[in-house]
Amino acid sequence: NWYIEGGDYYVGVQTKRGCPHNCCFCVYTVVEGKQVRVNPVSEEIKEMKQLYDLGVRGFWFTDAQFIPAKNHIDDAKNLFLRPETAQGMFMLYPSLFRHFRQKLPFGAMQVGKGYRNEISPRQGMIRLREFNMAELEYFIDPENNLENELTKWSEELEFISGESKQIRCSIKECYENGIIKDNNVAFFIGMTWEFLIDIGIDAQKIRFRQHKTDEMAHYASDCWDCELLGSHGWIVRGNCEQNMSRFGIP
Repeated sequence: NWYIEGGDYYVGVQTKRGCPHNCCFCVYTVVEGKQVRVNPVSEEIKEMKQLYDLGVRGFWFTDAQFIPAKNHIDDAKNLFLRPETAQGMFMLYPSLFRHFRQKLPFGAMQVGKGYRNEISPRQGMIRLREFNMAELEYFIDPENNLENELTKWSEELEFISGESKQIRCSIKECYENGIIKDNNVAFFIGMTWEFLIDIGIDAQKIRFRQHKTDEMAHYASDCWDCELLGSHGWIVRGNCEQNMSRFGIP
């Protein structure tokens, strides 16, 4: 009733309980214990049916969640929880470069946890403290940048330019008209589009929005958010950005 009366129609269905770790700054093990228990799919469906009968129409699936420990807030303040997974790939760049025989271009991908300082988690999977993230860093030689073929994505996509202009055109046309500033960025936008379509996302609910100059990250020269339309409006679900040799898709 609390969820329904508060107008929050996204309710979490927990797929797993328990955490094997014992971090001093988190009390999850006190709440759920250290023994990991996986909730059977049949039980999850049963729980969703019960919630559906109560009027809930939105669900999200959650795993173990970070819960700050009041007694160790001072320790937690000095603790660094990474906001993204990409740092490791930059720190290990010399090793990656040697692994690829010191030749460009090459890419590295990492999947892991990212964290946000969210005070009040809600709105389904939008406002959480802990995320599962995947990022790809693609390193190129700016003086010998190969052109990727873009004709395979002939569909007209929805683009929002940095001047807030709505445009419908193919990825190739968007690049050739100078809206997308780099061929590699256009290529990864195409790969993102293809991935979303392959997993069943409605094409009419996908758009790419270019960052305005005043919202661009300090290290980026071009940046595009992949946004999906849901019950909370257009929400960012991916990102392609350029900074000489950095292209990330978190």
